[in-house]
Amino acid sequence: MFSRAEGLISHVSPRLLNLTHPGDASEVEILHFGLPLLQRMAGRDLVNSKICPEGAHGLAAMATERQIAPQDETLSLLFQRKHAACNVADGPLLVKVEMADSHGLCSPFWLSGSVLNGQLSLDTPSDMLQRCYSLWSRHKSRT
Repeated sequence: MFSRAEGLISHVSPRLLNLTHPGDASEVEILHFGLPLLQRMAGRDLVNSKICPEGAHGLAAMATERQIAPQDETLSLLFQRKHAACNVADGPLLVKVEMADSHGLCSPFWLSGSVLNGQLSLDTPSDMLQRCYSLWSRHKSRT
């Protein structure tokens, strides 16, 4: 993982890094590639960071905390209003949504969100959220 000057933390594969910056990777200061994971907003603490929607799934594989799997009622509210009550400390949060693929196998999909004053807000773009809601609704109607 690398941190860009503007506070963006990205995941870069070793192979890609070696292709673009052969030699010592510690010399790399600014990257213009990689999977964005976190964006530091103001300050350096975790509360002032946002999870990048593009990297939510990749970050979920590495994160040990700051993940929730909401009940169906809460997920439905989140999909419709992009916010819901949440009893988690303020800061960025990964939201797990169980969906089935075309073969009927369940797998998690991760959305980026943040909690502020007991309210969970999704940071996922609306078009992506609508597609996710459609797939999730279809999955729920089959189970």
